[in-house]
Amino acid sequence: MKFMCMNCRKKVEVTELKHDDLNLEGFYIACSECGASSDINFDFSKTFIMDVAKMADFKKLTKERFLESYDYLTEEEYDATVLYYNWLTDNEN
Repeated sequence: MKFMCMNCRKKVEVTELKHDDLNLEGFYIACSECGASSDINFDFSKTFIMDVAKMADFKKLTKERFLESYDYLTEEEYDATVLYYNWLTDNEN
């Protein structure tokens, strides 16, 4: 997923969500272009993280197979779910 850096205004590919402990509701990115950190508005409505059936398939299917099975979902929704899921599972302990 791409987000705009608030410092240099370039679109940055985000591969990992980072969470600021001082802002419990928000995430930020570290810009690969200028090195600045920027808050992002992560749109949770673009994820299917709360759909148990989809998440079961998500865990066992490749991205391509998953998107073929759920052809009404977009790649952006899949990628947003990956980012959020990885953040959740990396921060379980």
